[in-house]
Amino acid sequence: MESLKTAIQTAIGKAGKGRGKISRITLEIRGIDSLTTQDDVRNAITAETGEEDAKVHLFEPNTREQRVAVVEIDQIKTTALLKKGKIRIGCINCRVRVRANPTRCYRCLGYGHVKVRCKGPDRSVNCWKCGASGHKAALCTVPAQQRWCFLCKDAKMAEDKTVYAPGTDTCAVFRAALKVGKSQG
Repeated sequence: MESLKTAIQTAIGKAGKGRGKISRITLEIRGIDSLTTQDDVRNAITAETGEEDAKVHLFEPNTREQRVAVVEIDQIKTTALLKKGKIRIGCINCRVRVRANPTRCYRCLGYGHVKVRCKGPDRSVNCWKCGASGHKAALCTVPAQQRWCFLCKDAKMAEDKTVYAPGTDTCAVFRAALKVGKSQG
């Protein structure tokens, strides 16, 4: 194993750093001020845990002008943070918890099952954010106000109530999958 690590480090040279497999966990930080940036969240995480490789996704403010951050981080370094249950970001003490991630199908992009057991339509070439074909989520240019939840539309919800991306807290299909996941585990 050590020889493999040495070979990889030699191959990438000074351009990167090789390290063993790390068990990562997804955290949810709630109650963040609307003016807070991703860098503010990342700096607070680094100060609290010492982790510099945290992946941070900051959602748009809700009606209360509060934001939610989803952070993927080294599981070992989060023990004290999770025990404390909060983190100070700017002037605000924000709640921290482990984010429940329901199983997602790569074929229909639905929740609660995997591709092998999928009975839904094949959306494997579609964007996860807007449901359109021809591009992937990383290249999605559809504004958030024009995205519609194809999962809730399939579940026969009213058209005017589906103007949000699948997998958000507004998505009834996602909330149902979260509820099932929490009751099972």
